[in-house]
Amino acid sequence: MDEILSRLEDISDTDLRAELQKYGVVIGPILKSTRNLYLKKLTKFKAREQGLVIEEAPVVTDPPETDLEVADFKKPANNFKESVTLANSNGSSDKIYYAVSQPPKKSPYSNGLENWIFTDQLSACRAAKSVPGARFKNFSSYADALEFASTPAPLPNTLMRGDEPKPANDLPSLRKQDLNKLRHLIEQDKYDEFEDTIRSNAKYLVNSANDLPTILKEGVRYNALHVCATHNRDAFAKLIIKLIKDKTLMKEMYSSSDDDLITDKTDILLHSYINGCDGIRGDTPLHLSARLNHWQIAKVILQEPILERNRVNKEKEKVEDVIGDRVKTSREDKEKFMKLLRDCYYVPILRAEDFSSPPQIGEAVQTPPRTAKIGQNSSPLRVHALAGPMSAEDASNFKKICTSPMKRAIRCRDLEKGMEKVGRSAAKDMKIGFSEYWEFLDDFADFSTIEGLQKLEDFLSVKYDYADDIGDITKQLESLILNSPKSTKQADEVNEEVFHDAQCCGMCNECTVNGDSFIEDLESEPVFLTGLNATKLDAEVFQAVEEAGKDKIDLKTFPKVALWRKNVLHHNQYEKMSDWSSPKPKSFQIRRTELNPIFPDIY
Repeated sequence: MDEILSRLEDISDTDLRAELQKYGVVIGPILKSTRNLYLKKLTKFKAREQGLVIEEAPVVTDPPETDLEVADFKKPANNFKESVTLANSNGSSDKIYYAVSQPPKKSPYSNGLENWIFTDQLSACRAAKSVPGARFKNFSSYADALEFASTPAPLPNTLMRGDEPKPANDLPSLRKQDLNKLRHLIEQDKYDEFEDTIRSNAKYLVNSANDLPTILKEGVRYNALHVCATHNRDAFAKLIIKLIKDKTLMKEMYSSSDDDLITDKTDILLHSYINGCDGIRGDTPLHLSARLNHWQIAKVILQEPILERNRVNKEKEKVEDVIGDRVKTSREDKEKFMKLLRDCYYVPILRAEDFSSPPQIGEAVQTPPRTAKIGQNSSPLRVHALAGPMSAEDASNFKKICTSPMKRAIRCRDLEKGMEKVGRSAAKDMKIGFSEYWEFLDDFADFSTIEGLQKLEDFLSVKYDYADDIGDITKQLESLILNSPKSTKQADEVNEEVFHDAQCCGMCNECTVNGDSFIEDLESEPVFLTGLNATKLDAEVFQAVEEAGKDKIDLKTFPKVALWRKNVLHHNQYEKMSDWSSPKPKSFQIRRTELNPIFPDIY
């Protein structure tokens, strides 16, 4: 071989091409990089003519494509097993072995494991594709490849995620027509139908694909709050914000009972609604309300602590830069909107839950926090009341009134609500809003407003419905024991005397006119905020409602509030309301008593 190759080294390219063409070899250009290859081919042909024996490695051919492309791959090429056996018998080899491992349910090894070990990647890839769930890997050792092929491949589902994932909720998907219908309800001011639609499916508010606001208007990418700002629907905006904060609706959306998870998702969703940008100029709902001079909905948005007041759009414009640029707006209207933006300060009253520190008046801020940490060793202070919105000057005056030495006696006499009483009185004199946190509602409420009284009405309605169910059972038991006409007559006289009492509810003329429904409520068992007995909590809420004015309590609109007010007036008239027992646990009352001597010095 070497002698033949040495003789052919001096042959010219033309002669080399001619010699190879005699043997039927199709060759390309003869270059420096290809000349040696063609010389070796010509040397092999010359050697065979002279009868010389050439030792070559066994040639492994690919399995037929017809056998590999079928779904149930069974056997490779005929000479494949022989080539692998020869390579294995020679010991170590420079070859790379590609082993195919298959799922256990396929039972692929009836023809032997060696049939699933290859020496070229293409054949291994075809074999792996022929069986769903199979995989292959390369090895330098035949023993390692055989071990891999004998190990069943894990199933794809168990490999990645375990059990099959369950859907997040059972709520039906929404079509584009459904979202357009919801947008038309806002534009046409159909509040009741809008509320029913949203409560029927949380996906009207939340996009289940990314947990962000649902887009109601494509192109400009308006969410529901953008549409409300465009058409000045402040009532709709209040409802949207309320429903987003409603954990019941969010739990229905996410099918989870984890309060921390629901709270995080609620905060992200509310932030996206309040500060979300549209698809044109990057305007937030507050930007749109300013452009159209819709100060009513702007007032609603400005009350949210999560609002980013200094947010700019794509054109680097703040809210005050775009007031009235899409409508004809007079100077007075612009100044009114600017005053709304300026006079948006809130003064919080902070309290420690365990009374480890006295209540404090926080600094006037435009975005009041719900919690505030004062010191490293103290309990976190939480916002228990919020006065505002108001101007910076009014905020300063409000703080001076609340911390005045003249109000010291009120603050010290009532550690639970003393500071709130002072703030409530000051807010009433200054004609600003004052919202308090009430534990029995688990929410902030201002009982001088219709919204606050409605929250109290809804709470009392549930209490009275439960009491009516218990009362029905009690009456049935009493009818079995006491069924004499004398006792019935005495009970009627007592009920009639209570009904015609001059102080029954402060609105006796209205009570008489409204007929039987209110009379039946007067005859029922009195119900209070924490049970069948009045506590200090009833006295505190009663005082807050009285300061708002009893003329606001419409008997037709708030019948349960009027009935509860009557029950508080008639409960234990020989004892002052301030002496009623506290609904707090005894451990809380003892802690409060221990701290009582300290508070006068701190105030």
